[in-house]
Amino acid sequence: MEDWAHYTRGPVDDRRPVLIAVLLFVVAMVGVYTWATGGDTIPEPTAVAAAPAPVAAPAVERPTPPPRRSPPKPRPTFTPSIPVDEPAAPEEDPDAVIVTGRVIDDNGQPARRVSVKYRGDKGRRTTKSDEFGQFSFTTKGERVEVWAERKDGALVSRSEKQYADGPGEWEIVLELESTRRAGLGVKVKKHKDGIYVRQVMPGTPASELGLLAGDVIIAVDGEDVGGMAVSHVTAKLTGPVGTSQYFTVRHLDGSEEDYTFERTPISTNRTPR
Repeated sequence: MEDWAHYTRGPVDDRRPVLIAVLLFVVAMVGVYTWATGGDTIPEPTAVAAAPAPVAAPAVERPTPPPRRSPPKPRPTFTPSIPVDEPAAPEEDPDAVIVTGRVIDDNGQPARRVSVKYRGDKGRRTTKSDEFGQFSFTTKGERVEVWAERKDGALVSRSEKQYADGPGEWEIVLELESTRRAGLGVKVKKHKDGIYVRQVMPGTPASELGLLAGDVIIAVDGEDVGGMAVSHVTAKLTGPVGTSQYFTVRHLDGSEEDYTFERTPISTNRTPR
């Protein structure tokens, strides 16, 4: 005991025992680890195999299309403005007679589609009233006559004449009888003593009265018609349907006779005798 104590208390210059102890400890630890892992060695880490890359199809060479060009944009063009002379308005004729008007009957209703006649420097002209009885025309003349006419079978109803006195604008109203006109039923011509009967229409008041071609009507309503125009005498003999008229006739033998008749419509399809 004394020798060991003496030994240990001396200076320690040799460290081999310590190294041996450390080596033995390491060997022991390796043995323990080997026993715990069943003798396997520590596996080295292995890389995960990557999925096989898809095999690309062989590239097919295609012809390179020519570059597409957009159509050129139209360039704005400058068109110099050229002044255009507007057509001059027609000059008004200072000699024109402009007439507008309407045709009515004696009840104030429009007379539709009847003839409107006028006479000026251009002679006699005819126009018509529309469905509202209105009419218009332009003519020339210092005094233009205007009147309306309506066919009533073989007869004609006429309005009184109106006048446009010279150039300018005129408005005229013409009036026709609402009742159709009727008459005696004869064709006449001028005679120095009145009107001469040329023909008698069958089925008319003249035929029923026994008038004959060659008779002369010398008076109407007791008034001598020897100096009257034919149109004035016939206007006296005609009138609304159903009205009566008194007149005087001189026959071929020179005798005179008074008649009264009732006006009836005269058809155009009656054959004169």
